[in-house]
Amino acid sequence: MLEGMGIACLVAAPGLIPKKPSERIKTDKRDADMLARNLRSGQLTGVHIPTRADEAVREFLHVRDDYKDEQRRYKQKNSQSSASSWSDLP
Repeated sequence: MLEGMGIACLVAAPGLIPKKPSERIKTDKRDADMLARNLRSGQLTGVHIPTRADEAVREFLHVRDDYKDEQRRYKQKNSQSSASSWSDLP
């Protein structure tokens, strides 16, 4: 959305933001200064923001995996029931 308006945007994961162990006091001003310094020095790495197409593919793969798991469970259940029915025969 911002990039469509010509505004550069970088989304950084909080766990990937470098910080010193001694920096325990957190204020918005200190955080903003630290983010600005890290961005200027190139130490921030951006994360990929999935598009709608990426999300659709991801959802498709989840549904496919669920289907495959259900299919496997059905096959196992079916083979168990058929094996037990054969053992009941004289």
